[in-house]
Amino acid sequence: MIIPKLYKEILALTAAVLFFSLSYADAMHKIILDVNINIEKSQITGTSTMSVYAGKDIILTTGSLEVDDVRLDGAPLDYNASEGTIKISPPADGDLAIRYTGTFKDSGI
Repeated sequence: MIIPKLYKEILALTAAVLFFSLSYADAMHKIILDVNINIEKSQITGTSTMSVYAGKDIILTTGSLEVDDVRLDGAPLDYNASEGTIKISPPADGDLAIRYTGTFKDSGI
């Protein structure tokens, strides 16, 4: 079965989300992934929540995802994003939530 181009884009973005969340799984003991796909808007949004430790820098590959917000235990947290990666330096142990958006191309279906 040939997968329409639109679905390939969705699968690629979903894979990026999973990679984004699992890149540093060995440094964390909890990962919660919430992903929403809106076909009409050609958009994927979600939040990746993970337990992190103070002083342990996290560098994640974002692929084609745009990071919208980063929070540590609900409080906004500064981060550096450049060239397809994001670097976060948690100042304390806690739950880190990264909210992201991705847009996939319309396949004309």
